Amino acid sequence: MKTLMTIGAVALFLLTAIPAAAESTPFDDAVAKTADELIKDIETQHPMIYFVLAGKLYDAGRKEEATFWLYAGQLRYRFHIEAHPEPDPAKDKEVFAAMTQQIGGPINQWAFGDIAMLEKTLADVLAWDEKSPNAITSKKDFAETWQKTRTGMKGYSAYIHDNAEQIRAQRSKNGWENRN
Repeated sequence: MKTLMTIGAVALFLLTAIPAAAESTPFDDAVAKTADELIKDIETQHPMIYFVLAGKLYDAGRKEEATFWLYAGQLRYRFHIEAHPEPDPAKDKEVFAAMTQQIGGPINQWAFGDIAMLEKTLADVLAWDEKSPNAITSKKDFAETWQKTRTGMKGYSAYIHDNAEQIRAQRSKNGWENRN
């Protein structure tokens, strides 16, 4: 199944939250762009767009890059949701969950096939996030929330590291490839 078809399904879900008078949304604009166009100004985009980028990269066979942008999107979206619980946090959480399941599912299935690569990717995401601006949610204004979100990703990486053998065993049991 192509991730872009999934992006289309998620787009339909998102359209229910957009007023009918809206002519074009950032999501529509992102779907129309190439992955390379999206990367150029990704720091200025809503975290949802990172998922669009990840899906496009995955479909283009650029799976390591897709993994990076998926996790960059997850980190920034989690931060955004925690920093902005109003006016409707449920809607953001629903979109985040849908994007994570529909776009993140295939990428994660591939990424967990190489635990060392995944751990390095998570470290790279944290390093990128540290040095890259975030035009959507201020790291300065929400410093405590930002650090809490980053700590969550560090804990996730540690969990993967500590449970690598069990993850590999479960993947083998499921008939999924382990590349390392």
